Amino acid sequence: ANIHGRELITPETALAFMQFLLENYGLDPDVTWLLDEHIIYVLTSANPDGHIRNEAGQPWAYWRKNTHPYGSCPPDSYGVDLNRNSSFHWGGPGASSNSCSDIYRGPFAISESETMKLQSFLADIFPDQRGPNDADPAPDDATGVFITLHSYSNLVLWPWGDTYTPAPNAAQLQMLGRRLASFNDYTPQQASGLYLTSGTTDDWVYGELGVAAYTFEIGSYSDGFYPSCSRYNALIQPNIAALLYAAKVARTPYITAFGPHTQNVVVTPTHALIGQPITVQATLDDGDSVNAGQTIVTAEVYLGMPPWDGGLPTSLFPVDGAFDESREAVQGQVTTAGLPRGRHLVYVRGQDADGLWGPVSAAFVELWDSGLTLSPSLSRRSGPPGATVSHHLTMTNTGMLSTTATLTATTSAWAVQIVPTQTIVPAGSAVPITVAVAIPASGTLLLAAPNVFTVTARSLGTMAVQAQAVLITTLRTTETNIYLPLVLRIL
Repeated sequence: ANIHGRELITPETALAFMQFLLENYGLDPDVTWLLDEHIIYVLTSANPDGHIRNEAGQPWAYWRKNTHPYGSCPPDSYGVDLNRNSSFHWGGPGASSNSCSDIYRGPFAISESETMKLQSFLADIFPDQRGPNDADPAPDDATGVFITLHSYSNLVLWPWGDTYTPAPNAAQLQMLGRRLASFNDYTPQQASGLYLTSGTTDDWVYGELGVAAYTFEIGSYSDGFYPSCSRYNALIQPNIAALLYAAKVARTPYITAFGPHTQNVVVTPTHALIGQPITVQATLDDGDSVNAGQTIVTAEVYLGMPPWDGGLPTSLFPVDGAFDESREAVQGQVTTAGLPRGRHLVYVRGQDADGLWGPVSAAFVELWDSGLTLSPSLSRRSGPPGATVSHHLTMTNTGMLSTTATLTATTSAWAVQIVPTQTIVPAGSAVPITVAVAIPASGTLLLAAPNVFTVTARSLGTMAVQAQAVLITTLRTTETNIYLPLVLRIL
């Protein structure tokens, strides 16, 4: 942003984008996966000296260039237009050799430290993906998106700027440009359609590196270079959405921009037990700012891992029963079995009739586990005929959700009473359980000793879990003392 000092809305937009990313990480699922999976670089001012010239209290106004003096210029017109100083096609149309001109290109290509640093930085983070000739296209799987923010004209522009001839990747650049314009409601066009320029940063990024490069001209003529503060949100927020879309497709922009955009991903329930299926709904739209797009033919959901990291897809289906439109509502169920507890991202993407996948959008789902234990798992007690013997157990909820549990016993020859037979067990809590066994006073039932049965604790709900303990009760007969005579023999 802010390669032209007077374009004051541009650093504010860059800062707002940074703030949105930082404040919404961990809260917004799309922001979260974008920062987990991608690196987003934001340069808030490529021309800080020029920006200072436009700040309150300065004697200058509408200062465009940097502050490096060349020639003999008046105090309000020296400096170099940094957006005419890049080395790709430097010195072409739309740039001036007059050092006092607002579009002065500098004495030679990358004469300015700002330009040199910017080109060096960009060459470090982006691989060179295009051949040396102007007609060499970047490959379809080229990676990265570069956006430079300017004002004003409500435009999304792409190379070339120094000729009306389309760039070798014109179809791909145009497609992504139209997608971006569908978010900020700007007019998408080749840069030379505004006016001819040369030595620009976006032409250099695409021309030298093959990266999909764009200029956003923010605001209308009435907004000008110094828009009213009351207009800032209206100017900035639509561009936040466009920048987020650019980040979504940045892995393969020349391919992914052709596929349908996924919107409004909803997961039900938002909190589920591990093993419980969840329902996923979304809207897929293959249209852009110019046309309606292709028919949607496929939709997929990935739970916990995106497709480029090896995630496994589950199909989603059209709500109206048929994939036959360029905008489709889809839904389906996906299992949560085998996943660890905690929060997971749910990724959705769609494919159109041309076989092209669009970018993913995501939602969160929180997975909880549930578990019950009974301890001890084996209890032994004994008593005399006619006694009631109590086994004392502890039922513990080891899961993350409060649960209602019931307790039952298998068939027992002796009478059994469980207290309680149903209870609420909060997550992480334990409840004492008493199992009373009545030993018969007499009769043939005494022959059933030892008495063995199983107590089962089972949670209620969709995903029931259970625990068991084996209880053994033995008969303790009345003690009998036997006295033997003591005989002493004296020798």
